[in-house]
Amino acid sequence: MAYSDALDLVFARRGWLSRQSQVSRRLVLERGRRVAFDPGDHIVHMGDDAGGIYGIISGGVGTIGMTRITGPALGHIMREGTWFGQGPLLTKGPRSMTFRAMEETELILVPLQELKPLMAANVGFAEMIAQMTEYAGRMSATAVRELLIRDAPRRLAATLLRVTAVLDGVVSASAQGFRISQTELAEMACVSRNYTNRILSDLQARGLVTLSYNHIRIEKPETLATYVREGEDY
Repeated sequence: MAYSDALDLVFARRGWLSRQSQVSRRLVLERGRRVAFDPGDHIVHMGDDAGGIYGIISGGVGTIGMTRITGPALGHIMREGTWFGQGPLLTKGPRSMTFRAMEETELILVPLQELKPLMAANVGFAEMIAQMTEYAGRMSATAVRELLIRDAPRRLAATLLRVTAVLDGVVSASAQGFRISQTELAEMACVSRNYTNRILSDLQARGLVTLSYNHIRIEKPETLATYVREGEDY
């Protein structure tokens, strides 16, 4: 059983389980086990059989998707408190996305065989699990909206805020900041690698971020958010 008061606190702060009662959180968490991944490890691949749902305790998980006419691409990085992997539980089909650890990451895995009996016996519990899709939809809508920002520097800044979740109070475990390469950020923001470097250098000159090898530390999240919203110089 993975449940502890410290673990409950992680999922009480943000994400799907934060809107549930402590009793409901415990019902889910006590059926899980903790699993750890190194940077670059794949958690699940597109097409895999269903195994369970995952909650992020620490670190970051990249979401990789593709369509009938495009190849795989990194679209987002989820942070602590976020849950994913519910698709096969609801559709009874294979995995439709790939998930990869972007840094040292710890998750809680709740197997589907633990959830299915509860969903069958308790309509309220089944509805609670289904609410995970609303969070996933909100995340997708946010990403799509930000990718419609025409100004590339503002679009990249919005993407950086989204994939670090600093506005939600998420703090990097490293003093260097979040482990994100400029190539990864460029891909998620739909900006060229060279232009990404110039934008980040400008943001660093303004004191909004600090750059180091494969890491970005956001110094002034609210000021960066204002820059995105208003498109003015800060």
